[in-house]
Amino acid sequence: MNPKKIGNLIKDLRIKRDMSQEELANELFIDRSVISKWESGKHIPDLKYLVKMSEMFNVSLDELVYGETNNQQNQSAVKKNFLDYLVDQNTKYRRSKITTIFLSLAIVLIGITFLIYYFYETYNKTQVYRVGGTSENYNIIDGILITTREESYLKIGQIINRNNDNNEMVNEIKLIYKNNDKEIQVYKGTPDRILVDFFGYDSIINAKNIEDLKNNLYININDEIIKLNFKTNFTNDDMIFDNENGGVTSLSKTDTNIPTKIKEEFTLEDGNYVLEKDNVRLSYFIKDSTFYINIENNINISYSILLNKFIYVDKSNNNFIVNSNNEIKCTSANCHDEEELYNQYYNKYIKEYIFD
Repeated sequence: MNPKKIGNLIKDLRIKRDMSQEELANELFIDRSVISKWESGKHIPDLKYLVKMSEMFNVSLDELVYGETNNQQNQSAVKKNFLDYLVDQNTKYRRSKITTIFLSLAIVLIGITFLIYYFYETYNKTQVYRVGGTSENYNIIDGILITTREESYLKIGQIINRNNDNNEMVNEIKLIYKNNDKEIQVYKGTPDRILVDFFGYDSIINAKNIEDLKNNLYININDEIIKLNFKTNFTNDDMIFDNENGGVTSLSKTDTNIPTKIKEEFTLEDGNYVLEKDNVRLSYFIKDSTFYINIENNINISYSILLNKFIYVDKSNNNFIVNSNNEIKCTSANCHDEEELYNQYYNKYIKEYIFD
């Protein structure tokens, strides 16, 4: 094809129709400068414009592509030129199609690679734990630990003195990391402070060794050592986010495993379940999943579902603890009838309301 010949023919046909470049451009819905480039031989029109101009100027398409009107001398050359043009257009189309396919595949592969990378970097990388602990003298509630890929955030929460009728809060603690023979004080201060990565990336306790942290973190309260316990509250391991229920849920109340009998028979007061029965006050604290039994202000019993720990205290100083292995440990000099008392109250209240 000869771009100059095609341009000259378009110009001649336009002038014969008494059309300006602007008018031809308007007919073809293109800019006038495009017509100028065609007629000067700088560009060859696309096939769709050649088809429109062949109809508009009443010339055959093969003549327009050859750049001359048909006559006896050029007839075979016109036909051959047109066939060559069609082959060339078909080749360009196939190349364009192949390029489009490869580009599409590349975009898909880039997308898949990004999703794999994002999945690897984020899946199950955010963990939220409820932090608690209990002893003969103290209850730890409302604690929270959040871990991400980069940092961890710990707040001990509230520490209640169980031997104080006013549930007096503890205002100072020591956070202790214990591993083998090593014991390190990580923090000393109020329990409501948020500790971020425990003071730095190079700290002994950070997001990189969170499993070790969960097994070896203790609190010292007035020289009483209490092990902290961690219960998984949330982890971003869902492939699909389900927001069907909507709303905002308090982290301290997300445990929906409240025993059925407690929900059915107890009254909800100030966020806790309460039942008064035969001079016995039964309470279930949602925040720390603990069941309390108070008998005529003489006997106080608590059972932690989270820790599977039974604590018995009475005014005669008969105090003992039954741990998760059903081992009984006396915590006072006047300890007696531990096994009998444990079985009595466990079967009468805990077994009835918590596990039946």
